[in-house]
Amino acid sequence: MTSILKADTIQDTDGNNIINESSNTITIGASGDTTNIIGTLQNNGSAVPTVGGIDNIQQWTLDANTSFSGSGSKILSGFTINTNKFTTLGSAMSESSGIWTFPSTGYWMITPHFYMRASGGDRSYVGAGLQTTSNNSTYNAVLSTYGSSYENNAYSAPNFVYIMDVTDTTNDKMKIFIEGENTILAEGGGSNYDKTGVKFLRLGDT
Repeated sequence: MTSILKADTIQDTDGNNIINESSNTITIGASGDTTNIIGTLQNNGSAVPTVGGIDNIQQWTLDANTSFSGSGSKILSGFTINTNKFTTLGSAMSESSGIWTFPSTGYWMITPHFYMRASGGDRSYVGAGLQTTSNNSTYNAVLSTYGSSYENNAYSAPNFVYIMDVTDTTNDKMKIFIEGENTILAEGGGSNYDKTGVKFLRLGDT
């Protein structure tokens, strides 16, 4: 047996509207009410994504000066969380031997910045970039940027922004690298002085 309840408005025992229908628009609750949805809210059978604010912000700095000589590139390691007038929001990233592991899935904005110089001659270049993996094994460069050191030992500050879609915290990881001519030095500042470092911002769910 099928039963049909027809009503334009449903009220609570105090006479407040709980559900109201007018011109094909359904209103649930009223201004100031708290509405709890038990289960999954759907739109035509698909789950409606949760909308919230930023839940993870971090800034890390290279702990000590790191030098590099010769051709190829060098993976930067030895980062520490910058604690100078800043508190990390959310669970922290982790870095081990230059490999970064994300604390949760999502769209992450990665913003490395570098305080570097090249020695050994004029008109040298300094470069930096990002490598990522989706299988926790094979890393590929996905972005690089360069700056010039027109005079011997002159400083350069390359930087970039990259958005990474992390769907698996076990397999989706990243590395930061530097490269250039002659001898390259990336200066570190430790936990209280931000020279070479990287900031992480989780934008939302993947």
